[in-house]
Amino acid sequence: MGEPSLSAPSAKAGQKETSSARKWVVYFLKLAISLAIVAALLVKYDTHKVLHSLTPMNMASMFWIWFWMLLGLWFHSWMLQRALLPLGMKFRVLDLYKINFQIRFYGLFLPGATNMLIKWHKLAKPTGQPGEALAVMAFTRMLHTFAMLFLTVLGMLLDTMFPWTHVKIIGAGLLLVVAVSIVLTTSTITGPYMDYIALAVLHRLPRNGVVQRKMQKLWGFFTSFRKIDLEGLLILMSLTVVGQIFQTFSQINIAHGAGMDITLATQFWIRGVILICAIVPISFSGLGVREASMVGLMVYYGIPEQSALAYSLAVFGLTVGIGLIGGVCEAYEQFWPVRTQKHRKEVL
Repeated sequence: MGEPSLSAPSAKAGQKETSSARKWVVYFLKLAISLAIVAALLVKYDTHKVLHSLTPMNMASMFWIWFWMLLGLWFHSWMLQRALLPLGMKFRVLDLYKINFQIRFYGLFLPGATNMLIKWHKLAKPTGQPGEALAVMAFTRMLHTFAMLFLTVLGMLLDTMFPWTHVKIIGAGLLLVVAVSIVLTTSTITGPYMDYIALAVLHRLPRNGVVQRKMQKLWGFFTSFRKIDLEGLLILMSLTVVGQIFQTFSQINIAHGAGMDITLATQFWIRGVILICAIVPISFSGLGVREASMVGLMVYYGIPEQSALAYSLAVFGLTVGIGLIGGVCEAYEQFWPVRTQKHRKEVL
């Protein structure tokens, strides 16, 4: 009788180890794919020419690259603080600003969306509200998607040289879908209808199952965003869009520093492409896929391949730099936790 009880935990432990090993194999495979693509591009376009394209990037341009990027992240942290309030979760903007850096640090080396789990943990642990934290992350993801699509479509419409009309139509359609979804989920008028649809979907899950109960609870937290009035929703959306605009300013400074003569409208939709490439699950943080896409797209604008490649690599370098700042913040929090906890208690 005792033998099965001993073998069951060991079997579960073995399954966890196998799953973990599989994740790391996939992670290193993605890294290998990224490095292989970048190496092939550098061989094709000459490393010396690529590096030479970055020589115009002086200290002044570096200042503005970092200034606009850090300012954009601040606006996103400000938006997150306001989005947390309907659920009774209070954070300082500075603490959320630090979390934004920390999750980018973990995103540099953790496989998959593990960095999002870090964000959830950092939002949930100080308040003891894990469900609420997950609801906020889902809601703010919708806001970020709206902002990215808005600027991407705006850039496509303003860019007179944009070559694909059908892409504009698809982008505008996706933007409309996301905007309508945000309005429907936050409106007190359409809220009951959304509840009916959500419950109908949840009832299709296994009855009395753990997943069903958790999803019902999560939807209950999500309905808290109906406390946000139209003015508050417009403020949240505006903060998100402004944050994305400032980050676009940062990247157009990189583009000009790499010798790419492009307009702000072009940069708006280019940034949307970069963000999409970064989430394609076949490479390490979009490295390689992003560079190959950028070289191919810039042909339509007469941009030299080495300049496009230098630009894309510089954007990746900025991502790494932000992650390293997050690493410093994380080290400070781990090695000097008393002071960090004191600040959190003062807020809560």
